[in-house]
Amino acid sequence: MGTNQAFGGSGSAEWERVREEWAGLGSGSLGAGTGKGDAGEAEAAPGEDSSAKSPDLGSEDAYSALIAAIAQALTGEDKDARRPAVPAIPLPAVLPRRSRGGTGDGGSSGAGSGGYSSGSRRVTAQAARGGSAIGAAVAYRDRDAEALASYGLTLEELDALSPRMRCARILDVAIGQAGHPDEQAMREASVAQVKALVSGAAEPDGVSPLESVRDFIGELTVRLGLIELRDQYLAQMMTAAESRTREKGLRQWVRAKVARLDLAIYGRVSTTELHQVARQMSADVLRLLRGDS
Repeated sequence: MGTNQAFGGSGSAEWERVREEWAGLGSGSLGAGTGKGDAGEAEAAPGEDSSAKSPDLGSEDAYSALIAAIAQALTGEDKDARRPAVPAIPLPAVLPRRSRGGTGDGGSSGAGSGGYSSGSRRVTAQAARGGSAIGAAVAYRDRDAEALASYGLTLEELDALSPRMRCARILDVAIGQAGHPDEQAMREASVAQVKALVSGAAEPDGVSPLESVRDFIGELTVRLGLIELRDQYLAQMMTAAESRTREKGLRQWVRAKVARLDLAIYGRVSTTELHQVARQMSADVLRLLRGDS
């Protein structure tokens, strides 16, 4: 339903623009034609086959404007995302207290657990936490006991768990429980990447850690934007089916745009640095989505 006063986003002019762009998807871009054809069919996202598209996902211009508005609003809330080079923070500062250095102080994870989370760093803070979960999953996949110990985990502990419980354990130890809508968005955005890595679906010669982080950042951006649009559903401005269609279109266009990010600029990255890469990449993705050069 929005973050209200937690981050100053819900009532800001930037988020009002996002809501206007979201509402505007229904006037001329969903089922009523896009100005580029009379059938109202969605155009293919960059790199996609238009014949495989479902109809009525909206036009490129409409979604580009929505995506740019979301990126601008998120950037305005995050002072680190406005910097070309995001300041570095150590991995222990990101982890919940009980996970730091493999020891605990008995404190619970989640909100108030000591993980790096600040209202003035909405995107980069959540990106760092999700990046740490991906880092732990990569360490397990690569059987890197030393790196895994940095997250307070061991190969023996994780080997003894089922794939589902292994994924849950990594998420709990690396990022804690969700105590806020933004934290829930971050946790949900990272689940698919962690699950693929710990199940063996993402092999070293398949999806790279940087690709996992990139896909996570794209989904995190979508989910943070949707938090601020929930009140549109509750106000019954559209049907549930219409909302789902717009969400599908938003994800599709963000995924296509984020895929253009040049991962080579990040160079060789160690497993325990993925949290920092995620911070930097979140800022880079927002610039890309805004259309900045």
